[in-house]
Amino acid sequence: MRITGVMIFVFLILIFSVTSVFSLYVSDNNQALFGHVMTVKSIKMPDLSPGEVGLLNITLKNNGKNRVSDIELNLKLPGEFEFYEDVSKIKISEMKSGQEKLISYRIVALPSSIDGIYGANITVDYTSNYGANYINVGQTQQDIFDLGLEIRSEPSIFVILEESEIYSGSTVGEISLKFINDGTTDIKFLTVDLSETDKYSLLVDKKNYVGDLDSDDFQTVEYKIKLNREDYTEVELPIIISYKDSLNKEYSNEFKVTLNIRDAKDVGVSSNNYYILIVVGIIILIIIIVIVIVRRSRRKK
Repeated sequence: MRITGVMIFVFLILIFSVTSVFSLYVSDNNQALFGHVMTVKSIKMPDLSPGEVGLLNITLKNNGKNRVSDIELNLKLPGEFEFYEDVSKIKISEMKSGQEKLISYRIVALPSSIDGIYGANITVDYTSNYGANYINVGQTQQDIFDLGLEIRSEPSIFVILEESEIYSGSTVGEISLKFINDGTTDIKFLTVDLSETDKYSLLVDKKNYVGDLDSDDFQTVEYKIKLNREDYTEVELPIIISYKDSLNKEYSNEFKVTLNIRDAKDVGVSSNNYYILIVVGIIILIIIIVIVIVRRSRRKK
């Protein structure tokens, strides 16, 4: 009887130990099971300007020790984007432990959108699994990942010579440069730098701060220059501009504008002188007539 009692006691202890170990094992796996094991390993954003289409590539990884199944991804886009020949939901049957999947969405930035960074999110629903027989032992889990989508347009600016007071025979005068933003994005902190050359010198500061230049708008900048000789037919104006786009990316562009030295008559200067000479001649004639009349009146007296 004593031996039987001891054996029963030992048997109960063994049962309790095995049960405890098994419970601990299941508990440890459940901890991994019910944790958020799905992660977004990488995101590759497309470079989009308004109206452009691109691929948004997302790499999804199962970081858990067990496989996951019934995976569903749902991408929610901001109002500035739409899906282009694509859908928001993608389903994956299963992913093994450590496995990665590349998911691609074809999206378009709406033509009416403006440059900026816009918030989006992707929701991942899935079920974790445990055991060699792929028995589901957990509830469906959900992870939400936030991401930013960027719209950036390449700025486009050109410059023309709008007006000039420089003509043949006149070496000093003002020139007016017109800067036009024909792009879809606004620019800011625009600075204009006109360099001197061996053909002319500047009579004002070389740098001119313009500031903001909106899309489909223009600004004019004036400089006063002095030509080093009178026989030039044209002069090249080297211009450097620097500015930032709406997302504070810095840009710098170089331009070379040609200043054509025209004849005075082509700019109406000779005609003006002609009228001035006529007026002066009339005044002189009047003075002579007055003098003659005064002298004759004195002789009569």
